[in-house]
Amino acid sequence: MQEELKELIDSIGARGEVELFLYRRGYESEGVMPVVKALEAAHREVTGTPLELADPPYSSMWREVMLLMKRVYQL
Repeated sequence: MQEELKELIDSIGARGEVELFLYRRGYESEGVMPVVKALEAAHREVTGTPLELADPPYSSMWREVMLLMKRVYQL
């Protein structure tokens, strides 16, 4: 991403610098459907409504779930 931003700045003839000031590794899970199904069932049982996707501000890839995923991958 940092290189892409540098290229963009150069391509439009602008002056500027791109500085990386925060980096958090993202993770993607595989084989999570049993967990998803359990969450859907539990949510419906408790709330009586279907589980919906959260709005992006509340479902950022940089939330605490990434700590869980890091531990899962280390098992």
